[in-house]
Amino acid sequence: MRTRTILFTFVTMSLLAGAALAQDLPNPLAALHQRLLERYDTDGNGVLDPVEQERRIEDLRVLSEKVQAQLQPQYDANRDGRLDSRERAAAAKASRVKRDAVHGAALRRYDANHDGKLDAAERQTMKKSQAAFLRRLHAWTLAHYDANRNGVLDPAERAALVARSEALRRK
Repeated sequence: MRTRTILFTFVTMSLLAGAALAQDLPNPLAALHQRLLERYDTDGNGVLDPVEQERRIEDLRVLSEKVQAQLQPQYDANRDGRLDSRERAAAAKASRVKRDAVHGAALRRYDANHDGKLDAAERQTMKKSQAAFLRRLHAWTLAHYDANRNGVLDPAERAALVARSEALRRK
């Protein structure tokens, strides 16, 4: 189960980071902005108008419903098909535990002076390590899913990646 979760996370990160790495953008937010424009800016004016924003919000709502549907079986203790406040609190606590575990792992790996926090140099080392990982991830993803070898995952290739990722996650 842990291996599938790691692989799912690996693949998801590849989708999110691929554009930034492929374009060597210095700011991941710039890459995200570019991806949003590519996906939702139908008139090509470089700005999301209210109709385009509404489409983006609807996609986020659908994604949120999918995430909740995935969490529901795990946290819906009374099996009523909804997460009540106690169940949402349990899901939030589990999320905090995971976040704290990730934070702890980062401290163990990058806190060179063992002071319990990451200073600027340690954060820089961590960012470089993460960037190297994402470059390897992006290369692996393209090698396995870029069928037309154009260096970018088109919608059909992304769909194949997502389908494989979801199939692995369900196992």
